[in-house]
Amino acid sequence: MFHLTIKALAGSGRQSGVLGEYSVVSSYTASISGSGSTGERIAKLDWSQTSLGKIDNWPEVIRSTVLLILKSPLAMATLWGPDGILIYN
Repeated sequence: MFHLTIKALAGSGRQSGVLGEYSVVSSYTASISGSGSTGERIAKLDWSQTSLGKIDNWPEVIRSTVLLILKSPLAMATLWGPDGILIYN
């Protein structure tokens, strides 16, 4: 299994610090399922019935955007695809 940890840094010099730590694992559905109840609902939804298609076939840009939204402590949302499907945390 591939696992990568990314640390978000802020500031410089004495004021620098880690803002957050984000993990990426090889299974995308496992990643979003581990992001709370909203992530679990997103992972379980049959996306093949939407204009976005199967979650396994989503382009990396959609996957990254959804993970960013789910990991954010702030309210975030995106409208995606030709139908403007709303994905939010």
